[in-house]
Amino acid sequence: MRIRAFLTVCVAASVALAGCSKVETDQKAVDEARAQGVALEKARQKAAAEKARQKALTERIRRLEQQQRQAARRAAADKRRAAAQATAAHAAPAAPSSPGSSCGGGLSVGPNTSCAFAEAVRSEWYSAGGGTTTVYAYSTVTGQSYSMYCAGGAPTVCRGGNNAVVYIR
Repeated sequence: MRIRAFLTVCVAASVALAGCSKVETDQKAVDEARAQGVALEKARQKAAAEKARQKALTERIRRLEQQQRQAARRAAADKRRAAAQATAAHAAPAAPSSPGSSCGGGLSVGPNTSCAFAEAVRSEWYSAGGGTTTVYAYSTVTGQSYSMYCAGGAPTVCRGGNNAVVYIR
C-alpha cells in the first residue's frame, strides 16, 4: 500500500510538474509577443517621425523654390527698370547753357548729384577714353556704384544713377 501511495504521489507530482512547464511555456510566449508588440510600436513611431520629417523638408524645398522664383521676377523687373532708365537717360535733352552747381575745375552737377560723385564720374570717363560712353562710378555718399551714360560734347553730359547729372568741360 505504501508503494501504491508513493506511486500515486509520484504520478501526481509528474502531472503537476508537466502542467507547470506548460504554464511556463505559455508565459514565455506571452512575453515574446509583448516584446514584439513593443518593437512594432517603436518601428511605427519611427516611421511616423520620418514621414513628418520628409513632409517638413518637402515644404521647405517648396518655400525655397518659391523664394527663388520671386527673386528671379524681382531681378527681371530691376533689369527692365534699369533698361528704361538708361533709355530715358539717352533720350534726355541737351544740357542747359548754365548747368547746376559748380564743383570747380570744369566740373558741375545737377541738383541730385554730389561733387564727390561727379569727380568719380569724370575719372571713369577719362579712363574710358572720353567721348560718348557708359561708365560706372562709385558714390561715397550712397555707398553704391551707378551706371552713367556720357554724351560727348561741350560740355560732356553724364546722366544716370538716381537722377544724377554731371557736366564735364
